[in-house]
Amino acid sequence: MSDNKTMRDYFMKMGSYGVLIAVFSIGFAIGSNKWSSSAALLNSLLTVEKEEKVQVQKELEQVKEEYSQYRNNHQNDNDSNNDLIIKSQFSNDTTKLFIPTEYNYISTGKSISFFDEDLIISLRATPFGGDPLRHRVFANINSITGESKKSDYLDIGDDLIYKNSKNTYKITILEASTFSAKFQVSRIE
Repeated sequence: MSDNKTMRDYFMKMGSYGVLIAVFSIGFAIGSNKWSSSAALLNSLLTVEKEEKVQVQKELEQVKEEYSQYRNNHQNDNDSNNDLIIKSQFSNDTTKLFIPTEYNYISTGKSISFFDEDLIISLRATPFGGDPLRHRVFANINSITGESKKSDYLDIGDDLIYKNSKNTYKITILEASTFSAKFQVSRIE
């Protein structure tokens, strides 16, 4: 009977090992299938991200090229055109009026004064973003005799009107880059 019991124990042990090996094999097959599908999914997502990155780089290069063309075409206009032509509604003649204008680059985190310190512009930041991608201008405009004005999300070409107790100024954003921006300030009154 002891031989019979040992054979039976032996077959039971072999059966349990067989069941363990079968369960392990099934789990391994399922796991490897999941891993391969996850790897395929990650590879496809990586391919999509690479394609989007290439597209964004193309758009960025296009914006840079357009901005460079704009700057080259308008640089001479901005630097030499300090006169405003006013046309009378009652006659056909035009009168040239001299408008005092100053230009200056301001670095991020710095302040520059205009018109003998009557107006002070502080450039807080020029983050790159938006749709389409571009540098935006975040600035504070102050004067000793006026209030402080905070201006955010300004684009190139945007105009601001600032009044203090003595004068009125028109402030135009001419350029914006990673660490600076160029401002045109005209005293209009």
